[in-house]
Amino acid sequence: MNENYGIVKQIKGIKVVAEFEGDKPQIRNVLKMKEENILLEVIEYVDENNVLCIVLRGSDKIRLYDPLYDTGEQLNIKLSENSLGRIYNALGEVVDNQGDVKGDKTSCNIYTPKSKEHFSNSKVEIIETGIKAIDFLTPFKKGGKIGFIGGAGVGKTVLVNELIHNIATFHQGMSIFAGIGERTREGYELYNTLKENNILDKSILLFAQMNENAAIRSKLGHTAATVGEYFRDYQKKDVLLFIDNIYRFVQANNEFSMLIERLPSEGGYHPSLASDLKDLEERFVSNDNGSITVVQAVYVPADDLTDPATQEILNFIDSFLVLSRDVAKMGLYPTIDILKSSSSVLNTKNVGDRHYYLALEVQRILQKYIEIDNIVSIIGEDDLSPQDKSDYHRAEKIRNFLSQPFFVMESSTGKPGKYVKLEDTLMGIELIMSDKFNDIDADKFKMIGTLDDLGKDVGK
Repeated sequence: MNENYGIVKQIKGIKVVAEFEGDKPQIRNVLKMKEENILLEVIEYVDENNVLCIVLRGSDKIRLYDPLYDTGEQLNIKLSENSLGRIYNALGEVVDNQGDVKGDKTSCNIYTPKSKEHFSNSKVEIIETGIKAIDFLTPFKKGGKIGFIGGAGVGKTVLVNELIHNIATFHQGMSIFAGIGERTREGYELYNTLKENNILDKSILLFAQMNENAAIRSKLGHTAATVGEYFRDYQKKDVLLFIDNIYRFVQANNEFSMLIERLPSEGGYHPSLASDLKDLEERFVSNDNGSITVVQAVYVPADDLTDPATQEILNFIDSFLVLSRDVAKMGLYPTIDILKSSSSVLNTKNVGDRHYYLALEVQRILQKYIEIDNIVSIIGEDDLSPQDKSDYHRAEKIRNFLSQPFFVMESSTGKPGKYVKLEDTLMGIELIMSDKFNDIDADKFKMIGTLDDLGKDVGK
């Protein structure tokens, strides 16, 4: 134990000024009291003897002139291969009431990124998710950064759960889920979903709940990044990291900035908005040990994509999916607005000529569908040209075909989940484009896996 003691000189909410007669603690050092359940963190120096601290736990138990001491350490999380299946908080503590993590553990500082040396220069590798709309039109790059853009109630959590399921079940991969500002109910539902689908042992969950203070919520992203780095560098694994919601990370830092009375920038956010995001996003990197692929849910305030925080977040994203309430109303899942979504790896070099040009043609025909649909809503289909009428129905079939039933929703929908290989998706799109199924109603293509689910012999 460090013998550098101080006393509490001022208390203002969760802000505490502590005076030290000896050496002042380093910034980000953890301070403790005799009551071990009380934790403080040094955030800045006030003067020669005083430091400003934030209370991480036990603010209701601190009194003026209470003694405290410098631990000489920063926040750490202790990890091992047995951390899979466990739940941690932002402070790196196990919180699932299942006892301590067994085995030899490595203590990792949540603020210190692991080595970024020895990057692999191999070609882009695409991750097959088994979700048709993603694999076909917005493919994921291993080691990339993907954004799910959308508000509440558009199926974001369901899509995240399905991705975790597919990566664990069909690729034997591991996932990390970081819930920033999550409700207790949402965390409980996710835990039960993973457990019911027998994939909890391939996942690690981290939560900073919405009732916790801004200082704690602002740390969860770094704690999750530390877990990803550990499994990449020590366990040599490819990691899929989900952050729900990266905008809440921005909000937490903004609240924290106001708490310590920093003046906001012109856009209304804290002055360190860009650097805070940069410090976190630059930790999501791949090297010769393994990869970290990060999927970030992005809330857009008032659906305004020009919001300063949204723009800063999008600067770090390779590919993004826009989740649409209008698509959800049609009963199509995932609720991806295909024409508003984009992937940086959808090009001939990464996916090949066949895939790329087929995707371009589908985007063209779906764009034409929107234009024709506006006409149909006014005058009906009868006055359409034969070509427009053909494109209209072909587009409906393609749009519906790119939906599918999910494994994690089987208990709710009664439909068995489907994992669809990219080759089956490409072949299905080609057959629909060839007008092979003109005699089948477009609704028959909703929420199926491959075209075999239509009950026809599609190979002939």
